[in-house]
Amino acid sequence: MAQSAVSMKLSDNERARLADLAKRTKRSAHFHMRAALSKYLEEMEWRRSFVEEAEAAWEHYKETGLHVTMDEMERWAKDPSQELPKCHT
Repeated sequence: MAQSAVSMKLSDNERARLADLAKRTKRSAHFHMRAALSKYLEEMEWRRSFVEEAEAAWEHYKETGLHVTMDEMERWAKDPSQELPKCHT
């Protein structure tokens, strides 16, 4: 996997905190920055996926009128062993 350098500006406080964390954990500042970025990217990708799925569901509802009511889902949530409610108009 190709890698390239990227610079990031940190406040003096952030740089000190990162250095302290690196020292206390016996890991490099680089390790912690990569871990933090990786976690952030995963979270933001998950959120974007969630929004896109919700938008697609909304468009589908507007086109078809198919839905499940909150009451139907609440009844199912009380007993998830039962079959999921069917979509209807």
